[in-house]
Order: sequence, then C-alpha cells, then structure tokens
Amino acid sequence: MTLLLKKLYNISLVFSLFPWVSFGLIEGGIQPFFIVMMFLTLLTHLLIKQSFRRAYFLLVIPLLFFFMNYLNIGSNELVRESISYFALVISFIFFIQYLNLYGFPKNILISILWIWIIAGLVQLIFDPKIFEFLVHSRGSEDRGVSAFASEPSFFGLHIAAIVSLIIFFSQNKRIILVLFLGILGITLSASLV
Repeated sequence: MTLLLKKLYNISLVFSLFPWVSFGLIEGGIQPFFIVMMFLTLLTHLLIKQSFRRAYFLLVIPLLFFFMNYLNIGSNELVRESISYFALVISFIFFIQYLNLYGFPKNILISILWIWIIAGLVQLIFDPKIFEFLVHSRGSEDRGVSAFASEPSFFGLHIAAIVSLIIFFSQNKRIILVLFLGILGITLSASLV
C-alpha cells in the first residue's frame, strides 16, 4: 500500500508540474486535472493512513471565500475564483505532505525541467503550435515559445519557479546545469527567439 501511495503522490506531482495541459478537452488557462489528482491523492492517503494533519484545515479558506461571496459575485466568477483558492490551498497541502513523506523530489523536478526545455526547443525548431493537441496556447509566433504553458510568459515563470525550488531545496549548491536550463527556458519564452 505504501508503494502504491508513493506512486500516486509522484503521478500527482508530475501532473502539477504541467498545469496547463488539457489534452485538448478544455480551452482556457490552468486546467483542473492536477487539482483533481492532488485531491484524490490526499484523500487516498487519508483513507489508507487514517492520519489527519493540521494543514488540512486550510481547506476551510476556499469554503469561507465561497460562502462569503456567494451573494456578491456572479456564479461563473464565483466558481472560477473558488477553484483558484482551492487550487492554491490543495497545492500547498500536497507539497508539504510530499516533503514530509518523501523528501524533496529533486530528480523529478530536474527531469520535468528537461522535458519543458526540450518542448520549447522543439517548438522553436519545428512549429510553435506543435503541442496544440495538449495545450490551448494563446501565444503568437513573435512572442517566443510556450512549451506546455498557455503563453510564453507563463513558460518563463514556470521554469523560473522550478529552478528556484531546486536551488532553494538543494543541499548541493553546485547546480550550474540547473541554472543553465533555467536561463535557456527563460530565453526561449522571450520574444527574442
């Protein structure tokens, strides 16, 4: 059961590092798939281990937001904003839980960083719309590449966030390759390419 739970955590982590991937099903920005995976993973952990962490009480925040704004905001906007708050809280709880259980996933993050950079290079070399079947992209050919993000600026921010996490949590401070990949990713997302 523990091995199954670890695999579920790793799959959810990978989904969370591709938040714009929609598999062509939904148009728009960040997709709900990683939120659902994280929620199911945490729920499975709760059912298997039967341990409830204090961090789970943070889930009250989106519920409070929803109830406080129910009458003030239109239904579409309310749902969208509630999901955004829920995504933030569930991501925080998931990542804290992952760190407590399995430590920092440096190898997974470096692998994901490579995948994003290679996707950006593929877009640069072949066609900026090559991943259109996975991601609804709002970018244009003169704005840089977006890899698996919905637009080039999100690609650059995502790469910067992954690199920052690796640098912040890394025990080994000799991470020149990670910095190089980060600079390459941010360059690919720029309008210069």
